[in-house]
Amino acid sequence: MKVNRLLKKVNINSVLNNHQVFSIVDNSNNCIENSIYVPIVGSKHNGYDYLDEAINNGAKTIVYDRSINKEKGINYVKSHNNKKTLADLLYYYNLHKMKRIKFIGVVGTNGKTTTSSLIYNFLQYMGRKSMLIGSNGVLCSGVCKDLSNTTPGISILYELIDYAYRNDIEFIVMEASSIGILEHRTDKIPFKYLIFTNFSEDHLDYHKSMDNYLNAKALLFDKLNSNSYAIINKDDNAYKRIIAHCDAKILDYSINDRSMYEAYSIKSSAKGIKFRVNHVEYKTNLIGSFNVYNILPLIALSEKLGYSYNDLTHFLNGFSSVNGRMNLINVKNKRVIIDYAHTPDAIKLVIEEAKRICDGTVYVITGCGGNREHEKRPIIGNILSQEGIISIITTDNPRYEDPNDIINDIIKGATRELLAIENREDAIYYALNNMSNNDLLLILGKGCEKIISIRGHKIKYSDYEVIRKYKEE
Repeated sequence: MKVNRLLKKVNINSVLNNHQVFSIVDNSNNCIENSIYVPIVGSKHNGYDYLDEAINNGAKTIVYDRSINKEKGINYVKSHNNKKTLADLLYYYNLHKMKRIKFIGVVGTNGKTTTSSLIYNFLQYMGRKSMLIGSNGVLCSGVCKDLSNTTPGISILYELIDYAYRNDIEFIVMEASSIGILEHRTDKIPFKYLIFTNFSEDHLDYHKSMDNYLNAKALLFDKLNSNSYAIINKDDNAYKRIIAHCDAKILDYSINDRSMYEAYSIKSSAKGIKFRVNHVEYKTNLIGSFNVYNILPLIALSEKLGYSYNDLTHFLNGFSSVNGRMNLINVKNKRVIIDYAHTPDAIKLVIEEAKRICDGTVYVITGCGGNREHEKRPIIGNILSQEGIISIITTDNPRYEDPNDIINDIIKGATRELLAIENREDAIYYALNNMSNNDLLLILGKGCEKIISIRGHKIKYSDYEVIRKYKEE
């Protein structure tokens, strides 16, 4: 595609050197001959510092949204917002690929990973070539890689779309984070199905207010067209806001309200859950009655894709768990659940479920990440103070903060004395050495993460590895 044809699609004036475009990048290292380079100012790097490198590597057109020095022989085009312009350029450059792929998005504070993983695994089970993009990384046939963000940077996202196109992948199932939405990473992604799980406090260090946070999540639904489907949790307080400006066909689901996909007769145990929807009984090995909310969107989606309830019931009967989400492990006749829960609502739900399925005492190990919202720390401390549990506050990705400062912030919200063990491995060993066989240990916050971030260093660490080590001793 010639550069002027592409620029016209994003309402930018034509340039003198109407060269062929071979790539559109925001990383100067990835520039090749006849690239368009769009410098982005991020938290760690400023793309404008690498203009010379981009040009030396072959960039012929530079998009800019701030003052720069210009070189002869290079096209310069002015943009109001480089992040948005980059998204627009990549979309139109890859439009022929986008038309071959059906996009399924999952938006919400909690449950995104479980919901998207269920959908991806079901599609694979039914023989549909699919890709999963989210908190647990990228999964598809031939690819398994980690990501640094729930919704990857837009250049990485389009690399994955290109891979999907070249490998005849039919569906891309992706988690859409509120930050990713506002950073324009999901701009122009033509979601055919968009799921809303729930809304509660998180990321206020970025969004500053709950209204801003909700509006970020609602933004994708506001952009849906009438040929798409919005699959929405009707029980959530944000339901009315989500549907307010949504032109898509609404498919709602619930447990506590009348809806198109209403779950009832829910029974939960340490062996799994079963429930009914529209007179059909579903069973799964997933632990936690709250997982019904994660399965309901799949029920709605599978019906719209033309699958029978028999297809889905057979799949759910054999589905065990999502990595890092309510994973039950037997450790020397003791039970441990590892889960990613890190928001107040998620921690509360997991603890409540653990108390329902445990005959003894529930031990809880958790902490809070550093350099993130301080507001939720005392709230979590209050939740950990409830009767019937033994809470141990520990380290969870302190980043550039002192771990003890984070622990003290959590303790400020406690209504009774809580145990604090800074070293996370020591905390796990303490709990395992003190609990009885009928007790249950919850290790929350990190899920399947493989590192712990301390003072800018990513140190190898895994809750699963600690458990494995304990089992072998």
